Amino acid sequence: MRYKILGDELAYRLSPKHFKEHYRQKFIASVFFERFEARGKKEDCEKATEIDPSYRVADNNYAPLYLSICKFSKARKEFLKIAKVAPKIPILFIGPGS
Repeated sequence: MRYKILGDELAYRLSPKHFKEHYRQKFIASVFFERFEARGKKEDCEKATEIDPSYRVADNNYAPLYLSICKFSKARKEFLKIAKVAPKIPILFIGPGS
């Protein structure tokens, strides 16, 4: 995840006019995700995924964790978020609780 922003930055450098807003949003999301990695606060991860849903990947998916500790309502919410973002990528339904 650390180099996720690199592709967006390269696209921006090659065509700044076309990718300016796209890159700005991705950069802001990456800042929140770096905070999440450093501090471990779920709020930072949630903000990153709110700005850029592609940050919701298997290694920051809390649904299986909530499921494993019988927090079914929270698990359901997490699974629904994933299903909305990437319904055809089943690996995203597996995370740290697995």
